[in-house]
Amino acid sequence: RVGGSTAETRGIGHTICGLLAAPIVGGMIASTLMILLASILTPSSNALMMLHVSILAGLIAGAIFGVPAALLVGWPVHLLMKWRGVKRRHHYTLAGALIAVLPLAVSSGSALLASPNLGVPLAISFLLAGAIGGVTFWLIRRPDRDMRANST
Repeated sequence: RVGGSTAETRGIGHTICGLLAAPIVGGMIASTLMILLASILTPSSNALMMLHVSILAGLIAGAIFGVPAALLVGWPVHLLMKWRGVKRRHHYTLAGALIAVLPLAVSSGSALLASPNLGVPLAISFLLAGAIGGVTFWLIRRPDRDMRANST
């Protein structure tokens, strides 16, 4: 078949779907877990409302910040990892966490992290969102199942 095999086309489709879905899923789950943890540590009557808001906030943050980071940084990192033969889930989890915390480190720098009440929880939520996004990408893309000829 001209233009690549069905497996190659499926690989590209899974890569794009993974790059778009992973940061959104990661943001939603991480923000939800952070609100649940906050609700356990400081019980509130508004916990259910805050949970709903956190899911929406995670979706929006994942779409606005995570998707561009996934496309601009995540895709090249995936291609590099694939080229180097790195295909295991824990590698993608770590890569996702590092990619997610990169914008925080670049944009906020030490000023945000100097405030432990804001910086530490924010850094943890970014790391968690990135790790969840990395696993989500790996589950959608499944680079461990690639054939050698596939290059996406």
